[in-house]
Amino acid sequence: MKKLLGISLVGILTALPTLAVAEVVAGDPGATTTSAAVASATPKYALKNAAGTDGNVATAGYVKGAYNAAIKGVNALQGEIDQINSDLEDLSGDLSDVQTSLTNDYATKTGVAATVNSATTSGSFTGATVSGNFSNAAISGTVTGNASGTIPAMTTWGSDTPGTADATATLSNATVSGNASGSVTGTASGTTTGNVSVDGYHATAQAQS
Repeated sequence: MKKLLGISLVGILTALPTLAVAEVVAGDPGATTTSAAVASATPKYALKNAAGTDGNVATAGYVKGAYNAAIKGVNALQGEIDQINSDLEDLSGDLSDVQTSLTNDYATKTGVAATVNSATTSGSFTGATVSGNFSNAAISGTVTGNASGTIPAMTTWGSDTPGTADATATLSNATVSGNASGSVTGTASGTTTGNVSVDGYHATAQAQS
């Protein structure tokens, strides 16, 4: 009986190394847990170095410990990813708020152009230099005073050729009219009125997720 037990124990010990290096079975971590434990240190994680005891048989507890350590690392990475996604969503919302503010609260082409296009200007100027040419300008007005000159008249008896004779006249608000051409230089003063229009601008921002 003792001999039988001794042989059986040797057989079991001989088979253990074979069991430890058996073919890996596919698996899945299982259902997710929002409050699952995470690694105390942030990635990247150090690898385990080889040791002289690597040939020893691993218990189920040891394997579970190694599994849990790896899953904690994965959980830590997922936590960072979740935080990044949250930050990106907040940034996207902020950019959207900026775009809305730029559109509604600040200067836009539509708003500025519509306001300025209805604006009017007025002012005055003095001492402005005026120069240029004119032609066929209409002249009209009244003249008061004395006028003198010559008029065609028959001055020699028997001659059919007219001569000239002096003539004078007194003018009282006499009307004068006609056309004139020439050039003009001088200074001017007066007032200005008019409308102002501008080509506005439109500030935009596009949120990205």
